Amino acid sequence: MKHVFIAVIISILPFLSFAQDLEFTLPISVSDGANSIDLIVAVSPDGSSTAFVEGLDQLAPPAPPDGAFDARMKVNGTSYFTKYFDNALTEKTATFEYRASAGNGPITLSWDQEALDIVGTFTITDTFGIGIADVNMNNLDGSYTIPSPGIIQSTFNLVFTPSGNSLDPIAETPEFSPNGGTYEGSADVTISSASDGASIFYTTDGTNPTTSSTLYTGPITLSASATLKAIAGGDGFRPSEIAEASFTILSNLTFTLPISVSDGANSIDLIVAVSPDGSSTAFVEGLDQLAPPAPPDGAFDARMKVNG
Repeated sequence: MKHVFIAVIISILPFLSFAQDLEFTLPISVSDGANSIDLIVAVSPDGSSTAFVEGLDQLAPPAPPDGAFDARMKVNGTSYFTKYFDNALTEKTATFEYRASAGNGPITLSWDQEALDIVGTFTITDTFGIGIADVNMNNLDGSYTIPSPGIIQSTFNLVFTPSGNSLDPIAETPEFSPNGGTYEGSADVTISSASDGASIFYTTDGTNPTTSSTLYTGPITLSASATLKAIAGGDGFRPSEIAEASFTILSNLTFTLPISVSDGANSIDLIVAVSPDGSSTAFVEGLDQLAPPAPPDGAFDARMKVNG
């Protein structure tokens, strides 16, 4: 029997150690369509599932007057915007309370579905404990609209059990150098992220990048105008927010094309030209040649006009 007891202790030690270091935060946004508040459910080795923890928890202020939007969660009768629970792998409960502002609604919840599925199991239940409301948030797609009227139209219990799995950090948003602008001929762009070890993925056609987009391996040369977008992510990270910069590339093309206009006895060359310093709308000093006023009737004339 001693050997069996020792084997059991050894088998659960890694599990207990993993739970001991567990920490995560899961924002759940509560909105009435015009207003929103993030209620943050969190787990920490220093958290408490019963009492306020100074330096971690954020208390909610007193409820606003009737007709105003409100959202809060309560644990043991105390109202919170952020509550850090202990990190034991046991069931925990927070009571969500909410109301839409006058003329708005319904109340909608939204969250990061991938993060929720990783950190635990989450269920919305009625506060009466009679099981009329029983919504498994792990089976949803990151949002839920509160039925109204209904048994949870103003409050519900969020019951959750941590899985023991931690969330990968969100990668820092990439930065461009240069960060957009107008350039002649081409522009060489470097992309970086403050998250050491994160990969960067980008697009140049204005579409939103994913971790399946082109992998950044070195400076990008843009020879035509483009909207550059990039995210950071990859192994060990959740994807960052999307960075975006617009680049206008001016061609360094230059040519002149004389077009001769003649009546058989007289002729004038009208010269169409392209230059990086030219303008398609306005007169350019040092490049363009203005025509004189038109001659009197009966005289030969030829000219071209741009914007009158």
